[in-house]
Amino acid sequence: MLIDDLKELLKSIEPDVELIKKFWKNSGIDEEYQKLYERVHQPDFWKDKDQANISKRSEQVKDQRNSYNTIINTYKEFNELLDLFGEDEVELKKLNKKLLHPFAI
Repeated sequence: MLIDDLKELLKSIEPDVELIKKFWKNSGIDEEYQKLYERVHQPDFWKDKDQANISKRSEQVKDQRNSYNTIINTYKEFNELLDLFGEDEVELKKLNKKLLHPFAI
């Protein structure tokens, strides 16, 4: 049954998701993001001689943070959608297509 296959597929990537979470927790990127965010949003930040480098790093960290959140939220969302649409074969087929080809338009 499709629902079982999808659950098994998500279960197979669970260790990878957990590894990503563990890496993220130990990386310090969230703390760096917070510090950079606060610094960039200071009223006189434009006067900082390192403004360009700080802004560039802030954008890099922001992108990393967004990527992490996308991965974690998408994984969680797929699990929730499988629970929600467990009996709807049409929706499960859509989820299957999206899960197998997440970047297809």
